[in-house]
Amino acid sequence: MNKSQIRLLSSVVFYLCWVGNASSQFPQLEQSKEYWQRKEFMSWKRNYAALVAEGFMTEQKEIIVYYGKKLLDTSGDESWSELFKAESKNPVFKQKSKEFRDEVQAMMNGMAQKDPDAAMSAFTRSLHRCYECHTQVRSGGRSRLAQ
Repeated sequence: MNKSQIRLLSSVVFYLCWVGNASSQFPQLEQSKEYWQRKEFMSWKRNYAALVAEGFMTEQKEIIVYYGKKLLDTSGDESWSELFKAESKNPVFKQKSKEFRDEVQAMMNGMAQKDPDAAMSAFTRSLHRCYECHTQVRSGGRSRLAQ
């Protein structure tokens, strides 16, 4: 891994950890049971992504593969479809979810082919797919950061 990839990955790990901690700093509002189920589900996905990033940082293939599979499984299982029923009807959500799964699968393929650079590139693209989906589906096409 070259220095720019290590810096990028360090930033990603920091971001994922910060998001997990920062969201717990805000006052908890009264929300529905579905809201909390969705929040917990996405927290698991975020944690899996952070662990994959850690695997790249520490060059531990087994961690990358194990948590990469978890990411892939949670993105295509029934609980995903069940928790996100309304979004599942949105073609952009469907497309971005597919693109995310494709990138995670490409990461897994890169690891199977012993090509960590290709795997790292695919992992980075998978994170970008998350961002795209959240900005395009939840925020109507514009990042909340730009507001």
